[in-house]
Amino acid sequence: FGDSVMRGQAPAVEAAFGSTGGVQVVDSSFDGWGFTTDVNWRKGVPAQIAAAHAGLVVVMWSFDDTYLVAHPATYRSWMEQFTRIVLAQPGVAGLVYEQFPQLGPLDGPNPTANSAGARKRNLAVDAWDKLVREMVQVNPHRVVYLPIAGSVETTDHHFAFWLPPGDKWSTPADRWVRVRSLDSVHFCPVGAARYTNALLRDLTRMFKLPKASSAWS
Repeated sequence: FGDSVMRGQAPAVEAAFGSTGGVQVVDSSFDGWGFTTDVNWRKGVPAQIAAAHAGLVVVMWSFDDTYLVAHPATYRSWMEQFTRIVLAQPGVAGLVYEQFPQLGPLDGPNPTANSAGARKRNLAVDAWDKLVREMVQVNPHRVVYLPIAGSVETTDHHFAFWLPPGDKWSTPADRWVRVRSLDSVHFCPVGAARYTNALLRDLTRMFKLPKASSAWS
């Protein structure tokens, strides 16, 4: 679960892992989720986990990154609480933090200002990614951070609206596919599929899952 970006990825996660025949996915994400917006998360998170009978919890969000930047100590304490609360739920074997992908420039008349705004927003994204990577230390046997943002970025790890199918960079540009939406934040369907493919590869290897259908996407 997570915010609207995870919600946009969820249909791909459901299709990919569902096609293995060995995994059931429950999407509990919703727009605007974060510690500062869901003030009842200490009770709500366990309720979501119990309702889903979850064995593995996969999360990603960025809605309250700006609060993290402004109040790093408080946000860290919340993230540690969150991690421990998830792991304390009956039946939960582990917690997976997905890396949050870089954000692009907002549409506007001034390209320089647009780029500067994107850099500022990505400082907050980077702060969240750094923090959740450190949550592995809470329980290295049960917490995982997966750096999969490269699946929707350029080879030098920059934001991209369009990418070549199969990462064949010699493909003519008019055959590239759209991976990120006009708001420079959310996934397009192809982007959701690429992000999920990266998640699927890692979790299949880690948990020896049945092979997914080659046609799931």
